[in-house]
Amino acid sequence: MDADWFEVSTGVVEAQARGRAIVALETTVIAQGLPWPENVQTARGMEDSVRSADATPAMIA
Repeated sequence: MDADWFEVSTGVVEAQARGRAIVALETTVIAQGLPWPENVQTARGMEDSVRSADATPAMIA
């Protein structure tokens, strides 16, 4: 895909090329639902959980 309004991370592109699982993570609760620093801790925890399942996290903002 090619568009000026979004960017696909290198990690997601590599995972897609290798046929690996990619998990989209919504950021609304992180950006608007939780105060700092819990929002950052939650985001990192979500990404860590995906990685522990041998998949690649993709934050969708």
